[in-house]
Amino acid sequence: MVKFILVLQLCTSAMCFPPVTNDSFKFDSYRECAIAGYSEASKMFQKFDSVHVELNKPILRFWCQKENKQNI
Repeated sequence: MVKFILVLQLCTSAMCFPPVTNDSFKFDSYRECAIAGYSEASKMFQKFDSVHVELNKPILRFWCQKENKQNI
């Protein structure tokens, strides 16, 4: 069964940090993964204070990648 893994990445005007994911970011469909991506990005962005946003211009990127697990 194909699962989709949500991957998040924070970029600023100066650099991009390594992408992150975790075990709770696995979904049964691309749609579920994409909806979670928008939700998680929104939650993260809301944690930034306005001074940080104005100075660093953060961008939160996300994508959903396939995880293929084969039964052996």
